[in-house]
Amino acid sequence: MIGNNSSVTEKLSPQWTNFPLKQLQGKAKYSPTVLMDHYLIAVVHESKSKEDPESLDKKVFLLAVDLRDNSIQEAQVPDSMFNNEVGYTLTKYKDNQIIKFGGVRCGRPHGDVIQMTIKSFKRIFCFFFPYLITITIALSVKCVEIADNSNDDDDPRLHGATAQIHNDHLYVFGGTNERGDKRSELWSFDLSYFSLIKISSHHK
Repeated sequence: MIGNNSSVTEKLSPQWTNFPLKQLQGKAKYSPTVLMDHYLIAVVHESKSKEDPESLDKKVFLLAVDLRDNSIQEAQVPDSMFNNEVGYTLTKYKDNQIIKFGGVRCGRPHGDVIQMTIKSFKRIFCFFFPYLITITIALSVKCVEIADNSNDDDDPRLHGATAQIHNDHLYVFGGTNERGDKRSELWSFDLSYFSLIKISSHHK
């Protein structure tokens, strides 16, 4: 016999944990996150100025949070590919790569596709009795623009879209274009041959 709703709700209520992330200067904006093995990956936009946290002059870096022990590593990423952007998607690709699509740069949506290759963020544990020594391997990120769709009227320039990867194809659905129109199109971008096609479009 199941008890009353209040007792069930109390037992099943979620318990939140506040991860001890690094102290960021001013205000920071976190991107969508990607899960890679037991690491949670996020791109952080942090103001370089403590006096003016809303300043457009920001540094951009990638955070890798080890979900086993909440330890954190970070690496600088090129400002030119991320700075002051919102509304982009991050999708895991292969073992050590993330694909970034779209977003708003300088007030205008774009359809650029960026391939981020993440070099090792593993750690080595060495046991020298009675001490356990942890050696951290530096985290590094290489960003390569594999498609610039900003100047082609027929290509998607979107922010707030959703994206998934299957069989080396990036599938992008929805989002808002540069005119503020909410779209319901499905696009496919071939990550092997860098070709783009529109799969379907549904508008009333």
